[in-house]
Amino acid sequence: LAQALVCNCQCPTSIMRCLAVSFPVASALWTLPEKLSHGKAAEMVKTRELVSTAPNETAAVKYVTVPLDHFDPENNRSFALKYFLNDAAFKAGGPMIFNMPQEGPTGGCGTGTVVESLGAVSVCPQHRFFGDSVPFNDSSVANLKYLSVEQNLEDMAAIVKAVRGQYPSVTKVVAVGGSYSGASSAWFRNHYPSVVDAAISYSPPVTAKIDFTEYDTSTLVALSSPDVRCAQTVARVMAAMDRQLETDKASVYKAFNATYQLTSPFGDVDFMYGIGDSAAGLVQYGNKEVLCKAMEPYYERSDVGDVELVELFAKFTRENWGPTYFQQCTYNSTCMRGETSGPVADSGRSWGYITCTELGYFQTAPAKGLTARPRALTAERFLKQCEYIFPGAPIISDQSVEDFNKKFGGPGLSGETRVFELDFSDDQWKMVSSTQVVQRTEWTLTEDEPFMLLTCDGCAHCGAGAPSAKIEAIDQQILSVLGGWDVKAPAQAIVV
Repeated sequence: LAQALVCNCQCPTSIMRCLAVSFPVASALWTLPEKLSHGKAAEMVKTRELVSTAPNETAAVKYVTVPLDHFDPENNRSFALKYFLNDAAFKAGGPMIFNMPQEGPTGGCGTGTVVESLGAVSVCPQHRFFGDSVPFNDSSVANLKYLSVEQNLEDMAAIVKAVRGQYPSVTKVVAVGGSYSGASSAWFRNHYPSVVDAAISYSPPVTAKIDFTEYDTSTLVALSSPDVRCAQTVARVMAAMDRQLETDKASVYKAFNATYQLTSPFGDVDFMYGIGDSAAGLVQYGNKEVLCKAMEPYYERSDVGDVELVELFAKFTRENWGPTYFQQCTYNSTCMRGETSGPVADSGRSWGYITCTELGYFQTAPAKGLTARPRALTAERFLKQCEYIFPGAPIISDQSVEDFNKKFGGPGLSGETRVFELDFSDDQWKMVSSTQVVQRTEWTLTEDEPFMLLTCDGCAHCGAGAPSAKIEAIDQQILSVLGGWDVKAPAQAIVV
């Protein structure tokens, strides 16, 4: 199951929400996904959250009643969808900064540079089927059919309408997000231009894709700078892992404390998925130097056998992600299949359903060349895993991906204007954003579609690892771009 993005970020190969980006609306640190919240690496993460969704005493809890199915007039069931609202900085006539929901619980709503500079009201919704916004507390396959990108965007339009009713002087609506929520902000602007006036999209994976081998290749490209030996050594370790998995799989699993996966259904996929996350997670969240430091003593050693290289990576994983890394539900398909209510259901299982039925993003190993994950981790195995976890669900296919990308515009968003996209050079997810621009094959965007690919060593997903001076410069560009789109602070107070 594709790693978020968590950010919500959505978001290496995990089905958890994507980690953080640094949007000027926010200042508080994100909470790491549970699967990556243990060990030394969790203490060194360099990311900042798009918008603080931690409990905030100035944010009010609100609810809006939405249809369970926006597209079936004969289905009259509905549920209460939570959102948070913070009007501490709001000035009558100011805009609404609408923070698209990540793939996890929302606990509050902060402000920050952009909100305060614009005199805006800040809104932080929760995504349906995440946190405590699970309809009827039921994450069974039968109920999850009401979880989709389309249903979420309809929910967001309903919340915008509700907030406008409370603050009728709001002039403009700006959707912001990073990773999955960054893609959602672009899709929101694309499909609801009369509701959303502009979008700021950090690291948005706007292109659905089943076999996402480019993610793995991008991991190695990032690890090749500033020292190519890091990438080469990681690839050597994975080649050794492949050989050991063929000849002594039990010993390999034992080294990683992954004995359950040895005999469980889809345990091999769970294990290989976790191995990929262990390496790629540090790159995605701006800490690749931690991985390279562990590899450095082996850069020029030719006397090291496969067993020692596997143990090197097992020790690295235990220390950086915790000794119980492989004992989490995230890396246990049987657990994920059975958890239909509770904290696993309302985060990891829900994100897994979206990736298995609509978005894909399966981070697989390329068929040839170097790799940063086990070679046997293929799209076909991910799809079989999806069928096991979500029996009877409409699993993603080549045709459904083609239909989705056609509907939502794919990498060019069908030329939708007033979307400011920001990507980062070390971020693996840039390969499913505006790919023609990222790959320098052509410039498909117009002057009214600003695009930034921030190039700096260590600049990763949603700006994780980027120097603070560069982030501050981006903040000022965002304010300038929004000003050019007539999203400005009110010139003078008016009656609300």
